[in-house]
Amino acid sequence: RREFGRGLVSGLARVDGRPIGVIANSSAHLGGAIDSDGALKAARFMELCDAFDVPLLFLCDTPGFMVGPESERGAAVRKMSRLFAVGSSLSVPFFTLVLRRAYGLGAMAMSGGLAVGPNVFHASWPSAEAGPMGLEGAIELGFAKELA
Repeated sequence: RREFGRGLVSGLARVDGRPIGVIANSSAHLGGAIDSDGALKAARFMELCDAFDVPLLFLCDTPGFMVGPESERGAAVRKMSRLFAVGSSLSVPFFTLVLRRAYGLGAMAMSGGLAVGPNVFHASWPSAEAGPMGLEGAIELGFAKELA
């Protein structure tokens, strides 16, 4: 289903002849933000890879989760929280590579949720940015009165 969950790209690849699952944010759709359909797509793909013992590679470039009334109508909380539930129960090794941005809960979801352990690896490009929230959103929240 090509048009489903366009914010995330998923597929299978081979590294040194062994299969791996790849999940990447697509900056061409919502700037890489994870919407409810993208979250569902990623969670299903993670479950598939886990069922067949296929390691996962996350290529992270996200400003976080897409929020707002439209997102809430699409059951965003339920679908996005599923990423954390599936990620924390993965039994396969997974590696997260931050390419450009990794903000908020979206970055945590692209890192397997709250997973820690010997099979969890994280790395980033030297120029990558990470934080609890994007800089623009933090400025809007912190300086709302001054900007009004």
